[in-house]
Amino acid sequence: MSDAAPHLGPSGEACEGPSYPRSIKLLATLLMAALAWQGLLAFDALREAPWSTGPVLFLLLALATIVTGYAVLLRSRTAVDATGIRESGLLPREAALQDVVQLQFLYLPRLDWLVVPRLVVKLRGGRRLVFHSADRRVQQAFARLAYGADTFED
Repeated sequence: MSDAAPHLGPSGEACEGPSYPRSIKLLATLLMAALAWQGLLAFDALREAPWSTGPVLFLLLALATIVTGYAVLLRSRTAVDATGIRESGLLPREAALQDVVQLQFLYLPRLDWLVVPRLVVKLRGGRRLVFHSADRRVQQAFARLAYGADTFED
């Protein structure tokens, strides 16, 4: 690994991976299935009830919010390269490394299937961003950024 890019992945190259682990995606999928099942069970009663426009719009907005959040959780990706850190999603986040003032890598060994490892980044001006990662190479890059060495192990 070159001295010019000590914060990158194990091979010294930029790395990218999913933001959330399969276990979280599975739990979210089970929750979505349970919500859909409950919706099907309540469908007949809801269909026969008198509805006004306000509650219908609220219900549709809530459904759209839940489905959008689920889709973002499934598709979100995090990347680290020589210029910065990025995470895709509903509101994509990006931090240029030159603007970073403070880093904190939060990782709980043996609980990373439930508590997603994350990098909390404080930027000039006081703005804070949180980047999640389920990919081991990206987590290693997070550790290099936060601690400056290969200190990340299970």
